[in-house]
Amino acid sequence: MADTILTESESSLAVEDLGWRYLLDCLTTAVTVDSLFDACEVIRAAVDIAGPHANDHLRLRATADRAELTLETRGKFRVTTQDVD
Repeated sequence: MADTILTESESSLAVEDLGWRYLLDCLTTAVTVDSLFDACEVIRAAVDIAGPHANDHLRLRATADRAELTLETRGKFRVTTQDVD
């Protein structure tokens, strides 16, 4: 599948029912957790789901109260079809 850059509207529409938001050319979400360990477990699950695509699409941040996940295509610095699949 071609890795096509999506518009802001296309990106938002693709993820709005999933709890993700389009923000500054990225898709982003946060998961509230009770500890840093739990945040790392959320991140582990996200990486497992993304598989080999995680390296080029997924950015992660863990704190004691949340796991933050961001999707954008590395090198294009925009949301693409692979980010919403």
